[in-house]
Amino acid sequence: MCKRNLVFALTAIVACAATAFAADKVLIPEEGTMELLLLRQQSVRQELKLTDGKAEELAKYSAQQWKKAQDVAKLSQAEQDRKFDEMAKENETYLERTLTKEQLQRLNQITLQMAGLLYVPRHDIAEKLKLTPEQKAAVQKHQKVARTELEELLESKGSEQRREKLAELHNTNQKRLMDVLNEDQEARWKELAGAPFKGEFKFNFEVSAKP
Repeated sequence: MCKRNLVFALTAIVACAATAFAADKVLIPEEGTMELLLLRQQSVRQELKLTDGKAEELAKYSAQQWKKAQDVAKLSQAEQDRKFDEMAKENETYLERTLTKEQLQRLNQITLQMAGLLYVPRHDIAEKLKLTPEQKAAVQKHQKVARTELEELLESKGSEQRREKLAELHNTNQKRLMDVLNEDQEARWKELAGAPFKGEFKFNFEVSAKP
């Protein structure tokens, strides 16, 4: 996992954010921590119908891992790769132990909806979609373009239209993804993603561990 992917990992989620970005520098976790970032959102916890106790437990754990991700991003590239791999395994084990089968399935669906372009090349998703080598290459090409566009947008300051532009970028990336998939794959993707998530996202990207 390379450091530049920290910014790209949640393109779609960032695009859905309901609040302005207050931080001068943005840190977004790599895939594997994406589900935890989603669980920091009250709307997602409500969608999963978590009890107050379980929601509090998940919020504390996700805040802990979020802080850990910030610390890992300061390490050397080799250490980042190793630590993020460890975190991904920790998170997967934790979620399987903490959520019910139904809750985990819905969380995975929401993650797919939000992650879109990023998650398609993952081995398990690519296998279910039966992606060809050419399609994988096309997705990777789109990812590089989208990453650059997002980095430029998030690094810009004082833009009142930033949220609007992020939403446009999200829509663009969704279109890029659908353009790569054939009709059968698109149908399969929608099946995997489940019912559309309509909850609101609120993000504060200041260097903080607050859920």
